[in-house]
Parts: sequence; C-alpha cells; structure tokens
Amino acid sequence: MTSWDPEVRELLSRLIGGQEDVLDDDLLGSYVFGSVATGDFEPGISDVDTAIVLQVDPTSDQLTALGRLHHELVQDVPGWEDRVEVVYLSSRALATFRAASSRAARISPGEPFHAIEVDHTWLID
Repeated sequence: MTSWDPEVRELLSRLIGGQEDVLDDDLLGSYVFGSVATGDFEPGISDVDTAIVLQVDPTSDQLTALGRLHHELVQDVPGWEDRVEVVYLSSRALATFRAASSRAARISPGEPFHAIEVDHTWLID
C-alpha cells in the first residue's frame, strides 16, 4: 500500500479498521480494484473501489453498523463523499450469484449504503 496516494492509504486504513471491528471473524478479505489498483487514481477525482468478502451473508446488525461506519467516515473526511464504493458479500455469493440470490450490501457514488440482492443480474465492476 506504500505507493498509493497518502489520502487513499488513510481512507483504507480507517475503512478496513472499522470493517474489522464490525465484521470480526466474518471478514475473509478486503480487495481493492479499479483506478487505485491499476495506478490510474486521480486525487480529488477518482473513487476508491473495494469488495469485502465475508464468511456468511451480512446480518442486519452488521449492515446497521457498516452504515454507521460509512456515515461517520464522510462526516470526518467530507472529501470522500460519493467517492467510496464498497460491496459486501459472502464467499458463497461470489461463487453462486449466477444460479442463486444472496443478501449483500453496497455503497457507491450517487447511492447511499443499502442492502442489495446479488443474483444473475449482478456483476462486479
């Protein structure tokens, strides 16, 4: 992570720390994709795209806490408003979305944090 923009490093540190607190043992992995991963990130313009993989579909309590986490993050650092994209889904959802529907959650530019269903119509960016 050392070659990334310092603001991205700070954002991801806070975001992942908060996700670890909320998700605990259900968190399997945090993955960065998009412009940050390809080296095309433009400070002040680009968003930060992440996929968070869980052991199980996110629970209602986890969704409430994650919603709070995202709200507090942009309250503390308003420059990230509408510039953070996260999808939360289980490893099972990743493996079966073409054949089955699973509960997940998402926040992305122009959309508040909300629950979604991952099914055959869903495809990660």
